[in-house]
Amino acid sequence: MPVTKITLTGVDENTSLHQLVAISNAHPFVEWGFLYSPKQQGKPGRFPSVLFLKKALALAPSSVRIAIHVCGAGVGDLLDREPTVTALVELLTARSGRLQLNFNHRKRPVDLLSLATFITDQPNLPVITQIHGGNLEVQPELFEILGFALENHALLFDASGGRGQVATVLEAPRYGIHCGYAGGIGPDNIVERVTAINAIVGDLDTWIDMESSLRTTTDGTDWFDLQKCQATLDAFHGIHPAQKGA
Repeated sequence: MPVTKITLTGVDENTSLHQLVAISNAHPFVEWGFLYSPKQQGKPGRFPSVLFLKKALALAPSSVRIAIHVCGAGVGDLLDREPTVTALVELLTARSGRLQLNFNHRKRPVDLLSLATFITDQPNLPVITQIHGGNLEVQPELFEILGFALENHALLFDASGGRGQVATVLEAPRYGIHCGYAGGIGPDNIVERVTAINAIVGDLDTWIDMESSLRTTTDGTDWFDLQKCQATLDAFHGIHPAQKGA
C-alpha cells in the first residue's frame, strides 16, 4: 500500500498529549507534526511554546511518532547551531523522529552547502524539504554539491507552500528519493486524494501531510482539532483497513 504514513501537523498547547498517545496506539502509522518558528513560538494557536515542545519530545512514549517542522528563520538558526532549535532537534533525534525544514529559498535563501553538511552529519535523522515554486532548485543543487542523493533526505510535494490549497497536478516521485504529498488534504477529501496519490506513486511507499484542514477557530484563534484528526483517520481506514493497528 503506497500511502503508509499520515502526518497530522499543528499540535498546539490545547492538545491533550494523553489523547495523542491513545490515537497513536490505535493508529501506529500516524505521525504528529509540531511547528517551530523563533518568531511565532508561544503565541496562541499553531506554535506551542518551546517548553511544551520539550515536554512532548521528552515524555511521549516511543509509540508516538513525532516530527518537528522548523519554519522560516528557524532553518537558518538550525544551520548556525543556535542553541534553542538545536536542543529540540537533538531531543527529536534521540526518539527517532523526523525533521521537516519549511523555507522558501527564492525569498529567503538558505546556505545549501550548510544544509547538505547538516543532512550528511545527521545520518540517523530523516530530514524533509519541500518542493514548491520557491524551492525547485534546492534538491538539484544539493545533488550537485554532493554528487549523490542522501538516503536520509526526503521530499514533500506541497505546491501551495503550506497554505492548504489542493494541488492541481500531482508530481511523480523523483530523484529516487522518498517523497510525500501535502496541499489541501483533509477529512472531506482524503479518500479522493489518497486514491490519486496511490495511482501516481505505484508501489513506492509515501506519506501525506495535512495541517490547515485540522483546525477549528475559537475566539479568533485556530486550534488543532483532534475530532477532525479522528474523522480523517476513520476515512482513511475505510479505504485501507489493513492500516488499522498496523
